[in-house]
Amino acid sequence: YGDGQPRHRRHDLPLLRREIPAATERLEKAVCGVRDAELGTAEQQHARLAARQRCQEGLQLHPFIRHVGLANFGEIFLNPELKEIIACSAQKNVTLSASVGVNLNTVEDDVLEALVKYRFESMVVSIDGADQEAYAAYRRGGDFQKVIDNIKKINRLKQQYQSRFPVLCWQFIVFGHNEHQITDARQLAQSLNMKFMLKLKSESAF
Repeated sequence: YGDGQPRHRRHDLPLLRREIPAATERLEKAVCGVRDAELGTAEQQHARLAARQRCQEGLQLHPFIRHVGLANFGEIFLNPELKEIIACSAQKNVTLSASVGVNLNTVEDDVLEALVKYRFESMVVSIDGADQEAYAAYRRGGDFQKVIDNIKKINRLKQQYQSRFPVLCWQFIVFGHNEHQITDARQLAQSLNMKFMLKLKSESAF
């Protein structure tokens, strides 16, 4: 894994994209079921082992799966079993990605390390602004600096593991209140070694 190359090429293996429900999430109202903080140590260990077992069983039933997209209406990092899912998928030579958009406000450092250690393929990060004011206008309750800090942590881990994965993309949803920051956001994305993508959304949806 130290060569920075993916574990397979897309055309070498069959592909089945399966959407895995993430925990239900809005920044101002996060709901994710039972969190680790609410469990004792033994219960945490049991839950994690159960998650790994379910992942292994699912992939054994569908051995042709080579890539899984983690997505649905919610933030994947609110799933307390995510680290185990990432590790299990790597063991089965199944790559993962998150292309719908994560917010990176609520994620533990060990999960960030798992993203890099197990070659999580790519991740789109939704950042609709170049400062706290513009960002929080749509991502209510979100912390712009925390997101940037988590991206920097991922980049440091990529250097540590000598890997280019996960490939990161900055997704900027354009509104009237933030369109003047597109150039600044693009430059910041470049400085963070991220791709940059604009997404249009009508003001009526705001």
